[in-house]
Amino acid sequence: MERDTGKATAGDVVRDMNGNWILGFNHYLGNCTPFELELWGVLDEILIMLKKLIQTGHNADRQFGTS
Repeated sequence: MERDTGKATAGDVVRDMNGNWILGFNHYLGNCTPFELELWGVLDEILIMLKKLIQTGHNADRQFGTS
């Protein structure tokens, strides 16, 4: 987040349990608060991981032990 303008970009890197890179992403948000920036970062990561699970055909219950 730029201190002077308030313009922000959310981004992160997703790694597997061994620390290997799976994917990275960024999302330009424009003007927002630091709290909104954090929320967008969490939402983006959840949506990307769900999309990746669907594309690879993984069963989320088996993957995360929620069955």
